[in-house]
Amino acid sequence: AARTAAVRRRTLLLAVLVVATAVGWPLVPLVGLPWWVAGAVTVALVALVGRLRSTARRERRRAVVVRRRAVARAGREDVRSVVGQVVASRQDRLAAAGERAAALLTEAVAPEVAERAVAGGWSPVPVPPPTYTLKPKAPPRRVVAPPVPEPQATTPAVAFDLDEILERRIASGA
Repeated sequence: AARTAAVRRRTLLLAVLVVATAVGWPLVPLVGLPWWVAGAVTVALVALVGRLRSTARRERRRAVVVRRRAVARAGREDVRSVVGQVVASRQDRLAAAGERAAALLTEAVAPEVAERAVAGGWSPVPVPPPTYTLKPKAPPRRVVAPPVPEPQATTPAVAFDLDEILERRIASGA
């Protein structure tokens, strides 16, 4: 009800501004109405139209979001129901398989062992220790540092060769 009343008020205001703009501008030269009065009415009309457009866009976006949420919710509910059906079917099949396994176990094994297995009980069985625990321990590693090369003194022949190379480069202009 409040929303409908707001829409009626906006519609009435829009109609009044349209009529006032249409009547106001011709009255400026005919009657001497100040131009800024007609301009103010026109500015109010443009502002109202802009506000109505932005409100309409916002409402459209809201409707799209609501529609998408409804579709997503329906999809999730469909997925949940399908998953629930699959889980129930799987549980039924597992229960049937468990019953068949219990029947086969009672036929193949001694009755007291089958009763314990079907009842969910178990008895410990001796297990040999792992083989890696039976092997002797490896000797500790010894870290050997690599030999450090001794610094070599520069020989005069190498220095002479370097000087000769530099002189040739300078002479060639490189």
